[in-house]
Amino acid sequence: MAVSFIGSAALGAAFTELAKAVEDVKDKAVKFKSILKRLASTLKSIEPVFAEIERLNRVLDRPEEETEMFTDRLIDAKKLVRQCSKIRWWNYCMKPFYAKKLIELEDSLVKFFQIDVQARLSIDSRNILARVNEINVKLDRSLFLGSCGVPDVPDHIVGLDLPHKELKLQLLKDDVSVVVISAPEGYGKTTLAKMFCHDDEIQGIFRDNIFFVTILKTPKLELLVKKLFRHEGYPLPEIQNDDDAINQLEYLQKQIGPNPVLLILDDAWPESESLIQNFMFPIPGYKILVTSRFEFPGFDSTFKLQLLNDDDATDLFCHWAFTQGGSSCVPDDLVNEIVRGCGGFPLALTLVGQSLRGQPEVIWRRTLKEWAEGKSILYPNGDPRCRNMNTEAMV
Repeated sequence: MAVSFIGSAALGAAFTELAKAVEDVKDKAVKFKSILKRLASTLKSIEPVFAEIERLNRVLDRPEEETEMFTDRLIDAKKLVRQCSKIRWWNYCMKPFYAKKLIELEDSLVKFFQIDVQARLSIDSRNILARVNEINVKLDRSLFLGSCGVPDVPDHIVGLDLPHKELKLQLLKDDVSVVVISAPEGYGKTTLAKMFCHDDEIQGIFRDNIFFVTILKTPKLELLVKKLFRHEGYPLPEIQNDDDAINQLEYLQKQIGPNPVLLILDDAWPESESLIQNFMFPIPGYKILVTSRFEFPGFDSTFKLQLLNDDDATDLFCHWAFTQGGSSCVPDDLVNEIVRGCGGFPLALTLVGQSLRGQPEVIWRRTLKEWAEGKSILYPNGDPRCRNMNTEAMV
């Protein structure tokens, strides 16, 4: 009686009603007491297996029609048990008939759950494992082989117009192939890189050959090369090792022409230096822009991004702290103290402004007091990423 299962309400109800019927009847139908008692024990032993069947079938989402055969069998079994309670003590002729039916019922349940169900559970478990593996593969592809398109820039950008012009002059020099935008976290390096890619002149030069890749702390060259192939619509190559990856990358760069190529490698770590070198080829017009919290002296030039000046810092903070066009009851001197406390860090100004938006003056003053006590501006619980952004920024 092999059959598929699902987490059907009808199936679960049929099993529960059968077990209840056995419990109700076993003490009333004295003639069948020993058989019903054994049947009750059997049902109790298979209940965990039944629960596992329901769980797996909910995951596999099978159609309800697949349970009808077994549900009907459980309903018939319940009717048989209920009928046993109606057999009178004097009706000796019917006792052997119903006793045989009960024994057959128990035997069929035992056989079914020992053989057919175990096989079904094994198959279902393998099906679920296969689906999990398929999902993992898709996640891997989405994380490592997704688009290399340039992300949008934030709606409100301040203080980056001059750095943007200087960066463009620096990277477009004929004798420069790699520029590293270097600054601590929260300075706006990635925002500047996005802004650079969306520049009309840059897009006119590089056209569709602008690639924006965020790299991991310990990046794998193979994955990044495949990501570029996928973005360009080329079949993914079989890459044996890093040397093969470099050869495949050089081949791709030559195929992309004739327009120049701009490659953005965002958030590079010191471990990424050799990877960046692997992306360097003597191709006319080929440029690499790297953003990093670290410096890479081995490359052509470094562009050090500075903090915001007072006017730009105030502009950015007020954009996030106050409703545009609305009035504020927070005194200007308090606003200036908060801005000065953020030290010109765009990330700090944005997050602190968002946290104070719509808050009463007392919360603003409490924030200043907490900073004076040494709590981190961005991470009051002491996140090590901002250990240098404390009251030192307020002096």
